[in-house]
Amino acid sequence: MRDQWKARSDDGMPVVQVEKPSSVWRRVRWRDYSETFIAVLLAPMFAWSSIRTAQSGVWVTAVCAAMLVVVMIYITLRLRVERRKIPRREPQMPVLEFLHAERKALIAQRDMLLSVSRWYSAPIAIGVIGVYGGISGPGISLAVYGVVVMLLCIGVDRLNRYAAHTQFDGAIATIEQQIAILEDSS
Repeated sequence: MRDQWKARSDDGMPVVQVEKPSSVWRRVRWRDYSETFIAVLLAPMFAWSSIRTAQSGVWVTAVCAAMLVVVMIYITLRLRVERRKIPRREPQMPVLEFLHAERKALIAQRDMLLSVSRWYSAPIAIGVIGVYGGISGPGISLAVYGVVVMLLCIGVDRLNRYAAHTQFDGAIATIEQQIAILEDSS
């Protein structure tokens, strides 16, 4: 935090330099827009696949492809809801109120990354393994495919946990320090 104590205001309160973790929010927006773009591209393909395989009587593939469409819609909506929690800096908003909103949004993003295996990786893994299994049938290729998909999901989960701790924990700590400074001086 660059020069937190800039000066004292007329009422003796410290003036805190509030720095929005804009690089964190830039990465969040980039991730969200990328994920949304990919989901918008893939959802129609899986919807078409679901319809065609249902017409052919390949119900496992049809159901799993339909499930993937639902998962993609859910992921897109969840990312949008969380992204909308990012506070906008408004001149009339009290600094302390802004910092509390910023902290809440950072914690929500961190917690979302920490729980990615439940709402993102696992449903996608089940869907793609089901689609492949419906096409290939039981056998060694399905087992190998399942193991590879699960390893990829574990990797995604670990990368997201790493990102949650390296990108968000520091930003949350910085905001908490700023809040403490303002609350202590009031």
